[in-house]
Amino acid sequence: MSTQLQGAARFTMASTILLAAWVLLTFNGLQSAVGIWWENEIFNHCLLILPAVCYLIYLKRYKLANRELKTDASALVLILPALLVYAVGELGNVHLLMHVATFSLLPLLIWFAIGFKGAFQILFPLCFILFAVPVGEELIPYLQEITADGAVALLQVSGIPLFRSGLYIEIPQGRFLVAEACSGVSFFIASVVIGSLYAYLNFVSRAKRIGFFIIALVLPIVANIFRVFGIIVIAYQTDMEYAAGADHLIYGWFFFAFVLICLLMIGEFMRDKDAEWEAPAPEHAVFNFSVKTPLIVLTTGLFLGTAGWLYKLDNTSYPVALPAQQAQLTEKGCTLPYTWEAQLRNPTAENYQGYTEGSTCVIHYRASFDERNGELISGRHRFYSDERWTLLSTSTLPVVLAGEQRNLPMQTIVAADGTQLYLTYFYTLNGRILTNGIKVKFLQIWQKLLGDSPVGVMQIFVSDDPNVMQPAIRGSKRNDDK
Repeated sequence: MSTQLQGAARFTMASTILLAAWVLLTFNGLQSAVGIWWENEIFNHCLLILPAVCYLIYLKRYKLANRELKTDASALVLILPALLVYAVGELGNVHLLMHVATFSLLPLLIWFAIGFKGAFQILFPLCFILFAVPVGEELIPYLQEITADGAVALLQVSGIPLFRSGLYIEIPQGRFLVAEACSGVSFFIASVVIGSLYAYLNFVSRAKRIGFFIIALVLPIVANIFRVFGIIVIAYQTDMEYAAGADHLIYGWFFFAFVLICLLMIGEFMRDKDAEWEAPAPEHAVFNFSVKTPLIVLTTGLFLGTAGWLYKLDNTSYPVALPAQQAQLTEKGCTLPYTWEAQLRNPTAENYQGYTEGSTCVIHYRASFDERNGELISGRHRFYSDERWTLLSTSTLPVVLAGEQRNLPMQTIVAADGTQLYLTYFYTLNGRILTNGIKVKFLQIWQKLLGDSPVGVMQIFVSDDPNVMQPAIRGSKRNDDK
């Protein structure tokens, strides 16, 4: 067998081993990400990212020819921190960290396998892998606010009478809610992904690439503002006969398709005519591989050792229980005249009770999570139903707890009929009272590393009178301490 074929065979074997080690270590992160890709329509496009990356690398195959593709130990400088980030995400059930680390380790391993010069030739495809991270839902509240602000400004310019309360926009003919589905986040993310890919394939000039990427960022936001504005105008002009119910969703998809076509037309107008998707084939395309077996063994062992350590920590069971105040709360049972329920995912133990503070009913809800099937801090938790309530404002509630002055976060939520409720919350972990979710997560990870239980309790207080919140929380804490 020729030296070239031997090098190719060793490279193929080494790459296969590294890929298997990556899958084994990040299996939970991959499983979680694929589940989100499949179930959440916002991230359906992520299913195409890795196949697209493979094709983009294939287009650059001749750029890699006649170069020595060799194992590069310098990639370990970034691989080691990425492993740490994944370990933190795995131990704390922080899916965002798991996903970011999972899809950062893959391009870093490619760099490790083919060297810096080879990786630089396929830099964009390697960076494009990061679009497989299902992130962006965190932008929904901000996009809702931007859309509501922009639509209200246009409505005021057009002379349509309106009243705004939070994300509700009311005109004489009816009321509209700029809900999560109206934020335009799906179209925003899709536009960024498509815009990035289009700029890479069709522009040579770096200035044009950056310019088109900015257009792909701004255009969907502006378009969504005009979409909401147009829907309200149609409803105003037709006395709610059109643009109500599911109509606005149908109009929205047609409008977004039109805007996407406009984006691509702008791209065609700006396109560099000499842009080439595929590198030209050299006269003699030879791939030279140099594999450093000790480095491959070391890195594989590092991945497998980390996977085994995480498996041991992740499969430790912890007891879950709530403080024994439930009977006292039950004796003072009452209910709010409004429907309110916490929307939490997979609580292991929970207690939902009401009691009277003065003449006002206060709901005290508590939940614990086993940190395996459910987690105390999760981006999927909702303190109220998004279908019934919307956030009107946020503030702080000063309360003395455990002998310390604390500022608890308080939210004012409003229903479609104008009903307002006041909601505040905090967490208790290992005897400590906390309000910062990030701090809670890191403390839970530290507890796991020490072999202690990371199980904590989420406590939520809800009432229609903000003046009773302070005494209600202080009274509840005294009962907990008995």
